[in-house]
Order: sequence, then C-alpha cells, then structure tokens
Amino acid sequence: MHLSSPPKFWQALTRAIGRPELERDLRFRDRAARREHYDELRVILADVFATEARAEWLRRLREQDVPCAPLNTLAEVFADPEVQRLGLEIELTHPTMGDVRLTGNPVGLERTPVSYRLAPPTLGEHTEEVLTGLGYDSETQARWHKDGVI
Repeated sequence: MHLSSPPKFWQALTRAIGRPELERDLRFRDRAARREHYDELRVILADVFATEARAEWLRRLREQDVPCAPLNTLAEVFADPEVQRLGLEIELTHPTMGDVRLTGNPVGLERTPVSYRLAPPTLGEHTEEVLTGLGYDSETQARWHKDGVI
C-alpha cells in the first residue's frame, strides 16, 4: 500500500472504499501520520477490501482515479495478453527446482539484447561471493554467519 503524498490520492481512496470519515481521522491526516499509524490503517483497509472481489475494488479505485494495479498470480501473469504479445515468458532450468517459468525483461535493446543463461539464485546462494567482492574476509563472514547476520 503506497501512502502517497498528494492528498488527492488519499481523499480518492477514502471515497472509493466508502470511508470518507478516514480523511478527517487525525491518525491519517497526512502521509507522515499514515506512516506512523500504518498498522492500524492496514487492518482497516484489509477489512474493507475483504468485502468485495479484487475486480470490483480495481473498478472502484480506477473510477476515483486512485493509482492501482492487481497483484497477479503467476498464472495471471503468463495469461496476460501484453506478456504474451511481447513474448516475455521464458523457461530456465534451475539446479534444484528443475524447469521454472519466468518473465523476461520487457526492455528490448537492439545492440545489446538480454540473454538468459542462469535461473534466479536461491536465497543466500551468492552471499559469500558478493561479500568477498566487497572486501570482507572469510573470518568476518564466518562470524556474521555464526551471529545470524547472514
């Protein structure tokens, strides 16, 4: 949830969700207040958004000119006509997960086209290489590992 600085988006959101009183709620009076009370706002919005389907909320938000977009499942991503038109679906072989479907880079560079050689790394797969490249010795890395930093 973006807590947008321009008041017009906050005001439009309160109208779209049918909760105009939130606009006058001191906990949410400006961006800083909304950030400070984010957990409370999140609960309010989650409760409201649970009352209708995603498509209905997108319709209402767009109707009020609230910047929004769906959070798509992978199946929805690959079914998207624009993803298909641009040929963004790629498949790579991952060393432990087998073949994985991914979206490619939507930026087409004529002289330096993107190439896909490796599947995405697993969590922490390149930590040692990166830290070594940044100049951290193995002793420091071992200590960080022991302390749960990495």
